[in-house]
Amino acid sequence: MKLVPGSRIDIYEVLAPIGKGGMGEVYRARDTQLGRDAAIKVLPEHISSQSEALARLENEARLASSLNHPNIVTIYAIGWEGPRRYIAMEFIEGSTLQDLIETGPLPVDQAVHIAAQLADGLAKAHEAGIIHRDLKPKNVMLTKDGIVKILDFGLSKLTPSIPDSEARTPTFVDAADGITKPGTILGTVEYMSPEQAVGRPADFRSDQFSMGSLMYAILTGKKPFHRDSAVQTLSCIIERDPQPVSQVNPLVPQPLEAVIRRCMRKDPGGRYPSTGELARELHALDAGKEVRIPRWTRREWIRASLILCALLGAALMLWVLASRPYKPVPEALEWYQKGMAAMHSMTFEAARKAFEQSVTADPKFALAHAGLARAYDELDYSEKAKESMLHALAAARETRISNLDESRLRALNLMVTRDYDQAFPLLRQIEREVDDGEKPAAALELGWLAQQREDTEGAAEAYERALQMNPRYAAARFRLGYIQQRRGEDDLALKSFDEAESLYVAASDLEGVTETLYQRANLLNRRSRAAEAIPVIDKAIAVAQTVGSRYQIIRLEILKASAARKLGQGERSSELAQQAIDAAVAEKMDNLATSAMIALGNSFFVRRDYEPAEKHFRSALDIARRGKVRRYEAQASLSLASLCEQENRPEEARQFVKAALSFYSQAGYRRELVQSKTVLGGILDQQGEFEQGTKVLRQALPDAVKLGDRATELQLRERLIDILQDQGAWPEALRECEQAAPRYAPGQDHAWGLLHCSGLYWKLGRRQDAGRCLSTVEELLKTTRDTELLSSLRLRQAEIAYSEGNFEKAKTYARMAGTTGAEDQDRDAELIHALALIRTSRHDRDVQPAVRIVQKLDKAKLIGKAAFARLAIAEAIAGAGMHDIGQNLALEAFPFFEQREIWESLWRGNIAVARAPLSPADVESHKESARSALVQLRKAWPAGSVDVYLTRPDIKLIYRNLEH
Repeated sequence: MKLVPGSRIDIYEVLAPIGKGGMGEVYRARDTQLGRDAAIKVLPEHISSQSEALARLENEARLASSLNHPNIVTIYAIGWEGPRRYIAMEFIEGSTLQDLIETGPLPVDQAVHIAAQLADGLAKAHEAGIIHRDLKPKNVMLTKDGIVKILDFGLSKLTPSIPDSEARTPTFVDAADGITKPGTILGTVEYMSPEQAVGRPADFRSDQFSMGSLMYAILTGKKPFHRDSAVQTLSCIIERDPQPVSQVNPLVPQPLEAVIRRCMRKDPGGRYPSTGELARELHALDAGKEVRIPRWTRREWIRASLILCALLGAALMLWVLASRPYKPVPEALEWYQKGMAAMHSMTFEAARKAFEQSVTADPKFALAHAGLARAYDELDYSEKAKESMLHALAAARETRISNLDESRLRALNLMVTRDYDQAFPLLRQIEREVDDGEKPAAALELGWLAQQREDTEGAAEAYERALQMNPRYAAARFRLGYIQQRRGEDDLALKSFDEAESLYVAASDLEGVTETLYQRANLLNRRSRAAEAIPVIDKAIAVAQTVGSRYQIIRLEILKASAARKLGQGERSSELAQQAIDAAVAEKMDNLATSAMIALGNSFFVRRDYEPAEKHFRSALDIARRGKVRRYEAQASLSLASLCEQENRPEEARQFVKAALSFYSQAGYRRELVQSKTVLGGILDQQGEFEQGTKVLRQALPDAVKLGDRATELQLRERLIDILQDQGAWPEALRECEQAAPRYAPGQDHAWGLLHCSGLYWKLGRRQDAGRCLSTVEELLKTTRDTELLSSLRLRQAEIAYSEGNFEKAKTYARMAGTTGAEDQDRDAELIHALALIRTSRHDRDVQPAVRIVQKLDKAKLIGKAAFARLAIAEAIAGAGMHDIGQNLALEAFPFFEQREIWESLWRGNIAVARAPLSPADVESHKESARSALVQLRKAWPAGSVDVYLTRPDIKLIYRNLEH
């Protein structure tokens, strides 16, 4: 509960909130006894009972109060007020350094003056054996008089009290509540030292590094190590030096740059032996004095030279030994090689187990830690992947690895953080440098990277190159099949999978055999050949059982559930998916449990049984969040977004799709990103945000084409066609429809493409083209039992019959169409039936069914569909001669059409209103508005399009009313 001005906490009266820190909220308050202002930091109630939080708060107060110094904030008191714990401290009027940095670099003289004071405060703390450990611009304030104040010693510890076990355990400060959680790095990522980043003990020199980073920031306005993600930033802190400060800000003098450079040395031993010495150098610079290196006497030079010669001899021997690249223990190397082979065969769970054995056998084996990070990443355990990669970087710093292994490590780090563009030249260089025996595997890695970059041709080329070097390379043949199926070369892919299976059998790699069978079955299932996929799945399960690969067995059971669903075996599909969920939960495989739960939800979703589908999707989301499997969390969010969109719940859908988009865009999942944007485009269409929706879909279209996935591309194109049609851009929608038509597969898919085109042809007055399309669909339906396609055809025929004035026929077709269970289609059929009823009965009571549809649309906040329905009802009422009833409906729709410049609807709407019993002046006014809208329509549509459109039977009648 937040405190409000005027409330009391102990002797302090709250005046106003100041801000929120990692450990709680901060308020300006008045000490009612001493009459002075104070800053009150209050721990939130929901964590006030947590011992760790209280210990941190009390530790901050105790440490800071022991440091009586003008550059460290003064602590007044610590206490309780009801359920709240608080610290009262000196109130400072001024700005944080963060506030100043956001306005740009500070002048050099001001920055030096601030740094000198900051170093004084830190030196005082360090002399007392206290380190800050979270020094950053937000924790440093500058008073109005220019005095520096260091805040927040909440992460501080007395130097001798840091146990080695704790120092070696990486911990991040949780951004939400400030309480540290196991497995994270203590401190704020952007300004922490390399030793903090790898979990090693931090002493006063760690604060010096943070101070160097802070000085860099205030002089340049930039964070020295900032990258897109926390793990990339940490990697940069550990591995790289920032751009020299004088290159970013040429006004920085060399002596000041030397101070910053010394503070930011990776090795703590290269920093200042005491922070007091750092402070003295900064004060000298602040006073305008040159920082000089003390001169030695001749005797001191001779003595130093003799010592140096002796040291050089010893160092030479040590260098010979230390310069040899690190060699892991043989057992660790053997497990590492098994892990890499498993990675290449896409058996990621087997790879994880092998890499875990490798790092257990040799904890200093950096590449094994990196391989484990990559396996975790493929399995969607992103937090574990980050932790393993940090261990890899730390191990690499503690051991000497060869230049080639260093390149491998950097490439793996970039691959795990999905910085594929920077990883590509490294992998290409590695393939050139490795021995001939390693080149096929190096080519395979390059192909994998091309695959992640959606460079299908580049991936295929790399896998073929690997096979040229080693024709019996099972993993390369298998991966080539994977690419061939992506390119739609199904027969070639199945042949490659067969060959890969034989090669894996010859190598006695049963997990490779299982994975190949899985991919073969998955291809058959995705190509609507589920009956053929089932025996392949059963064979794969039998092979996996011989080696006890529970991970692969569960994946196969999930795939079998999907195949059963496609065969129309809904109950069997649900049963198989539930078995997979139970097995995954028992094995603590959160990624598979989530995947199985999503598969179970889909088994209901495709049957339009939305209630159980939503229940399972939400359960999947909960499992994914608990297990921190971010990719499946995004997948569950996207499934929920699709479901909510189908149920016409756009506001809920939008929240879910935003969560999915956020993950996919940051993590670099291009296919899923396109799918998310497709769903978002549909949601924006529902909400009447046509311009934004069109922009989202058009921006995603090139990426959809690059994917080479026909189904994904067509889904996006269909959404784009729908939204263009809704915003009145019918010729443009038709162009998109005609461009999409060749991409539909022959047969049933082709019929859907023709059905889309038929509606637009009719709307634009091209009746012969529309009739040709519908006749072809009728012929294709003779060879298929697709009830959904048949219902959609009947709906299109109902629309055309209604516009031709054949209202009885329209009612018949509408009744035939409105039984699908698809909410949008059933509602459209219901509306056409209601409109036809108005035209044939001409009774006021028969308007109510149509009006109830509008009310439902309003309730669902489908403002666009509601506006179009209002216009259609108003026109039907006008056509039935009940002019005055429909006038208000049309007028209610006008603001929607006017804001979006939907001229086709505006001219028709004005004619509908003009047919009501109005004064001659009002009638002429609406007719003039209709003429103006038609003029705008001619400008918006290609030349000649409007003239053809005006030949449509119903439009011809409306136009006649305009002219008379």
